[in-house]
Amino acid sequence: MIPPNAALSTVVFGIVLYLVLSRLRRSHVSYLPLPPGPRKLPLLGNLFDIPAKHSWKTYMTWSRKYNSDILHLDVAGQSIVILCSQKATDALFTKHHPLPMLTDLMGWGFNIAMMKYGDEWRTHRRLFNQGFTAHASLKYRPKQLRATRNLLKRFLTNPERFLDHFEHWASDIIMSIAYGIEVLPSNDPYVKLAHQAVYTLSAAGVPGKYLVDSLPILKYVPAWFPGAKFKRDAQEWKKLAFSMADVPFEETKKQMDFGKAPPSFVADRLSALRDATDLYYTEGNVRGTAATMYVGGSDTAVSSLATFVLGMLSNPNAQRVAQAEIDSVTGGKRLPDFEDEASMPYVSAIVKESLRWENVGPIAVPRFTTAEDEYGGYRIPAGSIVIGNAWGVLHDEVTYADPHAFKPERFLLNGKLNPAVQNPDVAFGFGRRLCPGRHMATASLWITVASILATFDIKKAVDANGLEVEPSYEYDSGFINAPLPFDCRLVPRSSEAIISMYPYVPSAALPSSEQDQAPATFKLVLVGDGGTGKTTFVKRHLTGEFEKKYIATLGAEVHPIPFATNYGRILFNVWDTAGQEKFGGLRDGYYIQSNCAIIMFDVTSRITYQNVPNWHRDLERVCENIPIVLCGNKVDVKERKVKPNAITFHRKKNLQYFEISAKSNFNFEKPFLYLGRKLVGNPTLDFVAEPVLHAATVQIDPELLARYNKELEEAMKLPLPEEDEDL
Repeated sequence: MIPPNAALSTVVFGIVLYLVLSRLRRSHVSYLPLPPGPRKLPLLGNLFDIPAKHSWKTYMTWSRKYNSDILHLDVAGQSIVILCSQKATDALFTKHHPLPMLTDLMGWGFNIAMMKYGDEWRTHRRLFNQGFTAHASLKYRPKQLRATRNLLKRFLTNPERFLDHFEHWASDIIMSIAYGIEVLPSNDPYVKLAHQAVYTLSAAGVPGKYLVDSLPILKYVPAWFPGAKFKRDAQEWKKLAFSMADVPFEETKKQMDFGKAPPSFVADRLSALRDATDLYYTEGNVRGTAATMYVGGSDTAVSSLATFVLGMLSNPNAQRVAQAEIDSVTGGKRLPDFEDEASMPYVSAIVKESLRWENVGPIAVPRFTTAEDEYGGYRIPAGSIVIGNAWGVLHDEVTYADPHAFKPERFLLNGKLNPAVQNPDVAFGFGRRLCPGRHMATASLWITVASILATFDIKKAVDANGLEVEPSYEYDSGFINAPLPFDCRLVPRSSEAIISMYPYVPSAALPSSEQDQAPATFKLVLVGDGGTGKTTFVKRHLTGEFEKKYIATLGAEVHPIPFATNYGRILFNVWDTAGQEKFGGLRDGYYIQSNCAIIMFDVTSRITYQNVPNWHRDLERVCENIPIVLCGNKVDVKERKVKPNAITFHRKKNLQYFEISAKSNFNFEKPFLYLGRKLVGNPTLDFVAEPVLHAATVQIDPELLARYNKELEEAMKLPLPEEDEDL
């Protein structure tokens, strides 16, 4: 702990030094003038000229007024330089230091966007580029596709929560690519941690907010000293920044130690370090680079997609043109893929315009000058805060005519992308500070925009009278330029659009006479105790993946699951109901108008089988004479508690019984096939396209399976036990 007298001396020295330097700067007669700007008042300077919100728009207005791409403000002695062109930012912005409050005190020095230019910055930049060049980013496309397909399915069940779905989509991609971590559908702790950290970054990134940014010596003031609240805030915020960098990183390391880490940037780089095949980088380099991805990829992507939606609402014709382009390539029978990008220039133009129209970072992370500098015949004083007005660059009327309108065609010429039009790369930073992850980010936006337009019409919300409600098109005024919450309607374009969301129903597999027919649609309720694997069973059909984490269903979730058959299309609207007793009073409402049902129990839990009669009773009370399938899940487990010869309830109630395993894909499709035949009334109905599943996570022992089958066959020959004797 610094002695009070020493601390006081340090502060006094700092203040005196600041006043002396300020006087010297003011009295120094330079042969170069300061950049133009609003008239300065004595002592106060431009204190009352600083805009309270959307400062980037005011800066652009001043730039036009003074006909200069560089402006100067003096706020009570603090010099502020504003750069309003790409030429100015490329010349000045990248070579100056980041603000001390963010890097030295709050711990954000690991972030490549805020790192001082030098050897460490070059090391992180090289590491980032190795993983995320245009070519290297290709390996992440399966993860991007998976997240995008899942996003579309969420739109089907809760379209009004589209902004929440965007957040999950962005986090899903970033966490999977960076750390190999799958985020939870809601309230994910990693996502929450990132949001908290970004909030502090936004709060502290306001130019001129902290004196320490212009007088770095104040960073040595002890936190207990009067007036040093900035130091105390920084200490708390630093904990968040470090946790954000450490927590997911350590989780990936732990999974690697157990041999269970999925492929990811962190796992790949740490494996190279452990195998001594990469001696150039350190573990700290990998941690910092991954954290840069973590914090930089989520909120920015969400804002860009929300801007895309607003763009479609403001320019419906652009949506129609893009959808026509997509349909001409896909035939309206499949989802777009990355290979289609060259054939969809209008979609690419929409992505570019979404990045330009209201760019995510209107003001780049501010820097400060440690020495006097010069640009365009103007003097840049030492100790100045330097602001890059990215929004102004992207709304320059010379470069982009009618810049406030959403016009994708500005990037096109004769139906192709026009290389003469400046790319909106400024949305990703300036000069050497250009984000190295931009290739991956743009690819994620492209496949998502194309997929949404292929399957949904984006329409304005309507009020109680059915009249369209115009969105406000207003944006927040923070560090991240995000639209304020708004409503819209996401309407599926057709039944074909819905079916195209599922990877295992290729339209080409259908008989040509059936391709244009609407699918036969049935409501299926899936019931059973919590933890029996109902949701995992559904997700295996939806995504082809096995869900390892158990997350209790709240009430019910509805998932459309289509199948292609030799007699046309079938669509099961699967109501995945909650198994928890606390939701019992709600369940009857979910059963109404059901066409069929699946009751599921866990063969490793006797109580789940003992409760089967209760589920069946509830179904029969609400639904009359519907086909019901009983499924015993998790038969891949050797130590099962419910033996095959003890399962007799289906015989008493004349139900079909299947033993299944989501982990091993065993009997995976049989419940749906049985119900389809019953509902259609055709025993020869069959699926003409097999589900495209991920590899089974376990393999059932063939001898064990044969034994189970034999026991089931023998049980069928035995007389039924007395009522409840089998339970």
